[in-house]
Amino acid sequence: MSDITTHADLLRVLAEMRVEMEAQAEDLNELVGRIDLLADRTLSAADGLAELDVDETTTDQIREVADALHGQQAAARTYQATVEAAQAQAGRAAVTAHRKHGAIADAVAASPVPMAAGAFYEND
Repeated sequence: MSDITTHADLLRVLAEMRVEMEAQAEDLNELVGRIDLLADRTLSAADGLAELDVDETTTDQIREVADALHGQQAAARTYQATVEAAQAQAGRAAVTAHRKHGAIADAVAASPVPMAAGAFYEND
């Protein structure tokens, strides 16, 4: 059974989702930055080893690590865009829920007549 049984529950769950997605977006921003730094350092190491005439197989393998890191970075950015889109959608859902139901919920809450049991709108 859903934990959303009232208008207030709906707004609370939407707010919690937005906060969680915001945290994920921040984590992903940090991850993308760390991967970028590591990829640059890896390429720099490969270039330095090549200047020292280290065998080509070794420097190529290090460059492959950098390529893999760039692939991880691209995947993280794709995931980041998806999280940001979901976050925006949750925001739109909260605005829509408030627009469609907020005035009703406010009127019910202000009403001196108690609501029937199990109502979506509450008045304590």
